[in-house]
Formats: sequence, C-alpha cells, structure tokens
Amino acid sequence: MDVYWVNQEERMGEVKGLSAIEKKFAYGYKVISKGEDSCNITLSAYPGRELTIRKEGNQYICTVIIDG
Repeated sequence: MDVYWVNQEERMGEVKGLSAIEKKFAYGYKVISKGEDSCNITLSAYPGRELTIRKEGNQYICTVIIDG
C-alpha cells in the first residue's frame, strides 16, 4: 500500500509522499497481519479500529466493523 498526496492546485496531478509527522500522527498505517490475498491494518489517526483489505477478483476491497 502506498499513501501519498495528489496536488490539485499549484502543480496539477503531481504526487508527493507524506511527511514523517503525517505518517506518524495522521495518514500512516501499521500492518497487523498479512495473508496471501488480504491484510489487516490500523491507521495512525485511529489505531483502535482495524481495517481488512482483501482481493476480490481484479479489485481490492477494504472493510471495517463499526459499532459491532
């Protein structure tokens, strides 16, 4: 997974990586477990909620359990 910004103002379409602060406190992630076609991650901004990313056919789907 690659997290980045896409500039929509000064240089349209330019891609820029996250700063160390953005990764640590806001937009970064941590891989909890990894399988062949799926993984579980948490986001830096919300480490208490786990997201599951899995491949279904030719696309990837992200799911999360909210309030049970």
